[in-house]
Amino acid sequence: MNIVTSEQVRLILKDNQANLKYIWLTDPAYIQLDFDNLVAVVKACSVKGFHAMGELWDCDNYALQLHARVQAYQYDLVKKGMLNTQNSWAFGECIGIDDGIFTSGVHAVNIAITDKGVALIEPQEDRVWLAAKDEMSLFFVKF
Repeated sequence: MNIVTSEQVRLILKDNQANLKYIWLTDPAYIQLDFDNLVAVVKACSVKGFHAMGELWDCDNYALQLHARVQAYQYDLVKKGMLNTQNSWAFGECIGIDDGIFTSGVHAVNIAITDKGVALIEPQEDRVWLAAKDEMSLFFVKF
């Protein structure tokens, strides 16, 4: 289990996303996830069963719900004694400008700091991948 400080998270994010302006980190340190474990956690916490409903339920709602489910999943693991930590996983929500990959315009997905680098998660599909430099032109991240 690798612990990364908020300052390290900030540096990792800025290295991957040069124009990232708003980084909201609520804890002093986080657990850097193993990429393969992240994929398993996303599947265990899936929100892809929800159906989009215009602006009422769209990308930001999927990202918010996956973030909440991942936090609850980690809480349950700690409570059951299956994980020994007082730190949250380096997992959150992000918003950026989609260059036509999913939609056109502003798009929200999830983000994580892993042993392999910055990962993005499309919560509507349970898809996890390593983020290319400046992919989606992220401007907001919240852990």
